[in-house]
Formats: sequence, structure tokens, C-alpha cells
Amino acid sequence: MRKKMKTLLLMMCIVFVWSFQAKAQHSDTLNQTDAQGRRQGVWKKSDASGRLIYHGQFVDDVPVGEFIYYDDAARIKVRQLMSDSGTRAATTSFHPGGVVQSEGTYLNRLKTGEWKYYDQYGQLLTTENYVNDTLQGDFFVFYQNGDTAEILHYDSGLKDGEWIQYFKDGKLKTKGLFVNDTLNDTITFYQPNGKVRAAGKYNHGLKTGAWVYYIESGEVERIEHFVNGVKTGQEVMIELPSENYEPIDIEGDGDAR
Repeated sequence: MRKKMKTLLLMMCIVFVWSFQAKAQHSDTLNQTDAQGRRQGVWKKSDASGRLIYHGQFVDDVPVGEFIYYDDAARIKVRQLMSDSGTRAATTSFHPGGVVQSEGTYLNRLKTGEWKYYDQYGQLLTTENYVNDTLQGDFFVFYQNGDTAEILHYDSGLKDGEWIQYFKDGKLKTKGLFVNDTLNDTITFYQPNGKVRAAGKYNHGLKTGAWVYYIESGEVERIEHFVNGVKTGQEVMIELPSENYEPIDIEGDGDAR
């Protein structure tokens, strides 16, 4: 019996020593630099409190493979897959619950190509395109069912080109034009039944000329006249109760109200 106990204690001691040495050896291989001061192998960075910020791997000071970043609660915040000598990073960020928040690519630490953004339930919100961290090209907004809600076009970070909005059933809601980040030329707002709700023109973001408003049947309700965004007159064809009067304008979110 004593012999068995001694054998068991000896084995436990051996396992403990081996485990301690393994941990020490592993620790010795972290955060290493070579004779030229270049980072080599696995690196882990922690803050002053010991919280892990990221871990990844370097070869000759160049990040390679997967890097993982953590938030204050030790949850995975960002995953990056490095390539092209560390200049390109395929990136996925996560909501606190673990659902993907965004995915896209950085090139030299600048957003490039298509980026997708999701809500906390995993529903696609927008797809955007970038060149050197600046919006460039088509910009899509989606409803929760995945259908397109809005289409914009960007040029060097500014809205430029046709602007289209859709109702949830896919019918056209708004059609206009942006030039140099301001509304310009003809814009048309539609009713859910497909008939025009209002139509007019913008000149460098200001209402100009005659704006025509329609009732649900398609008949003209009134015509308003504008000069440099200032209303100068109005012609009423159909008198509506005040509670049915809904002025149409463009608010800060780009939506028609």
C-alpha cells in the first residue's frame, strides 16, 4: 500500500514539474524579438490591469495569419486575417452578443472595397464601398426582410448621382439626384399606391420653381412656388382638412417627410 502511495505521489510530482516547465517554456516563446529588434512568433498584448487586448503572430515584424482583439469583458471584438505582407486585413467585428457587426477589408489600415454592416440580430443594414477609407460607389440600405430600402451613390465621400428609396413592398418611394452632396434637379415622391405624391426641383439643395402636390387619387391638391428655397406663393386647387395636410421636405437622414 505504501509503495503504491509513493508511486502515486511521485507521478503527481512529475506531472506538476512537467506542467510548470511547459508553461515556463510557453511564456518564454511569447513576445519575442530577434537581434534586429523585429517581432517574431506569437505576441500577446495586455493593458496595465492584465486584460488581454490582442494576440497574433509576427514573422520578421510583419503580422501574419489571424489576429484576435478583445473588449473589456474579454469577448472577441475583432478578428483579422492578415495577408500581402501585413498590408491587407480581412476584418470581422462583432456585437457584444457575438453576432457579426461588420465585415470588410483594410488595405494599409484604410477601408477598401465592399463593407457590410449588420444589426445585433444579424440582419444586413447597409453595404458600402470604399477607396482609401472614403465612400466611393454604390451605397445600399436594407429593410429587415432583406429587401432594398435605399440606393445612393458616392463620389470621393460625397453623395453624387441618382438617389432612390423604396417602400417595404418594393414600390418606388422617392427618386431624386444628388450633385456634390446636395439635392439637385427634379425630385419625385410617390404614394404607397404608386401615384405621385409631390414633385419639384432643387437647385444646389434649395427648392426652386413650382412644386406640385397631389392627393391619393392623383389630382393636384396645390402648387407652391419657391425662389432660392423661399416659398413665394401658393395655388390651392383642393381644400383639405388641416389634419390631412402633410408638408413634404427632406430631413437630415435623407428621408422624405
